[in-house]
Amino acid sequence: MTVGGCRLVDRLAVGGMGMVFRGMQDSLRRAVAVKVLNPSLAEDPIQRARFEREARATAAINHPNIIRCYAVGEDRGLWFIVYELVQGGDTEMVSSRMGGRLHWKQALNYIRDAAAGLDAIHAAGLVHRDIKPSNLLVVESGPEAGRVKLCDFGLAKGGDEQVRLTSSGLAIGTPSFMAPEQAQGDEVDGRFGDIYALGASLYFLITGRLPYDGTTAWAVLTQLIRDPFPDPRRDVPELPEPVVVLIRTATARLPTERHSTAAAFREDCDDILSDRPPRHARRPGFETGPHQALGAGKRVMVVDDDPVIGRLYQHRLSRDGLLVEVHHDGAVAWEQIQANPPDALVLDLVLPGLDGIEILKLVRAHPAYGRMPVVVFSNASFDTEIAAAWAAGADRVLAKAATWPRQLASELHKLLASTAAGIQRSTSRRGRTEHVPMAGELRRDFLAHAGTVLSRIQAALDGDGGKPAPPTLLGVARTIEPLAAGFGAAGLGRVGVLVAAVEGFARQLHQKPDSTSATAVPCLRAAVAAALAVAERLDDDAPPQDPAPLPVLVVDDDLVTRRTTAGVLTKVGLAAEEAGNGEQALALACAKVYPLVVTDLLMGGMNGFSLARRINELPAYRQQPAAVLFMTGLEDAGSFVQTGSGTHAAVLAKPFSPLELTTRALTLLITGPTGPLSPKTPAK
Repeated sequence: MTVGGCRLVDRLAVGGMGMVFRGMQDSLRRAVAVKVLNPSLAEDPIQRARFEREARATAAINHPNIIRCYAVGEDRGLWFIVYELVQGGDTEMVSSRMGGRLHWKQALNYIRDAAAGLDAIHAAGLVHRDIKPSNLLVVESGPEAGRVKLCDFGLAKGGDEQVRLTSSGLAIGTPSFMAPEQAQGDEVDGRFGDIYALGASLYFLITGRLPYDGTTAWAVLTQLIRDPFPDPRRDVPELPEPVVVLIRTATARLPTERHSTAAAFREDCDDILSDRPPRHARRPGFETGPHQALGAGKRVMVVDDDPVIGRLYQHRLSRDGLLVEVHHDGAVAWEQIQANPPDALVLDLVLPGLDGIEILKLVRAHPAYGRMPVVVFSNASFDTEIAAAWAAGADRVLAKAATWPRQLASELHKLLASTAAGIQRSTSRRGRTEHVPMAGELRRDFLAHAGTVLSRIQAALDGDGGKPAPPTLLGVARTIEPLAAGFGAAGLGRVGVLVAAVEGFARQLHQKPDSTSATAVPCLRAAVAAALAVAERLDDDAPPQDPAPLPVLVVDDDLVTRRTTAGVLTKVGLAAEEAGNGEQALALACAKVYPLVVTDLLMGGMNGFSLARRINELPAYRQQPAAVLFMTGLEDAGSFVQTGSGTHAAVLAKPFSPLELTTRALTLLITGPTGPLSPKTPAK
């Protein structure tokens, strides 16, 4: 078979995007590698654009440590890229042939070459986003023998392509080599993520182990976000200290604590290989134990002028073993800090008496407790305010609306665990207030306040004649934003995530009013109505609970859509499982109860509507039918739901955004049998 003027000789590899063949370009009499896009993906313009982007990104850079691209095009419906053929395998294969791991010098030489190629990529204004051992090809023979070349630019991005070709907020890359901020979907400089992946790849080649391992991508991502990066000396005790420091720096949890550039990483590799100390790698040692164990019993001061929020977080942090005191006035808080310094400080930015930024500056300037961990925890939305917090010396800057109470607790434990106690602190608990249980009046006050706010939002959405104007949407986002943290602190974490999604979704609709799907506005209204129902009907004394991941079944015969959908749902705390067709999905549903099924409507074999009906006819689902979210491009798909057999269902019109998917899925779960308003939950 011939594609793009190249005879395909044999298959070298199979991946999610397609296949790679060894080929012969007869016109130039040279062996080449031919990557062919999966024909099912070629019908998707987004996938075609990513494929072409891979070729453009590779061809744009001429560097000895980057694979060369010769051609890209389409031949009889097959999209292809012609690359130089690198014979010898990748570093993962070389490691496997050497017994599972490499000598540190060999591994360091490989990663040094990868860093040189990565530096050229970054200099061209691109970010690779999928650095891993299997994407580092090793030249087997000839004048370049032993040289590593970077390949697979399918996820590379630069400039405006991030928005145009990538689903907003979706973690992209290989989980085991992904940086923590990449796994959480944070908008940061992707070059730091590439540097993290270099360090993680070096760790793998030296130890023969993945830094984080698990049976599912969700398990890996959970460890990545929660646990410190492992010390390679657990597997290789004789590893020289400079190599340990190199890995430690590259994989620092904070991006700004890593090497500033790929060139700096390469220079450190050269230094170590020349028996010189690395000039850029400087960081404290690995954390050796669970954050919670090391942080328990520490004193934390929360300074926030909102009495409800202050009491809610006092309760949640106390549950984690922290000794919490709350102050509502900045000047009073500063007096207490001087009299009895806490082990950590949580600061709102806008405070009476003395501003949060001023308190932070005073703390950092004090010789006795300048190293105290400080978390700025605020709803400030202006870049200047956030930048001022970082500039003043904050260790973390977290948004109240987007941070669950347990996430704040986790950040505090991590900071306390990794901060050396360099000052003498009094063990006195003078000034510490007793925590207030999160029930009764406390919850009643918050739910009443939330109900009032959500009622106003609902009226605003209903008052624009069916399509809210951009100013209304921006007002919705700003008004609902503070409620997310309150719901989370009140033990309604999933409702808190829904409210945060509504805030982000409303901003998205405000910014891009002409690119919304047909179901976007109804989705927004339904989410607000769900949160309002919780605020109005939930019993004040219902026990607070952090939500356990609920199993969700994602069904689609398109692999990319299925994986993307599952990835989005996993990021918001759902345990997404996948099926490629209706028959597979039905078999899974026979063995396990799924509160939510997200399915394509039109599939080969059993369609989505038939699948939903058959699942809810199973004995295990008769008492509590699964909610169903149909994904479809059909304009009149809503009729499928309205003519159904009483199924709790909704429709998403393609193309939809990850925020719309999140909002609609959480709305169905919250208003369904497993939600806080189910018969098992006390209602007013």
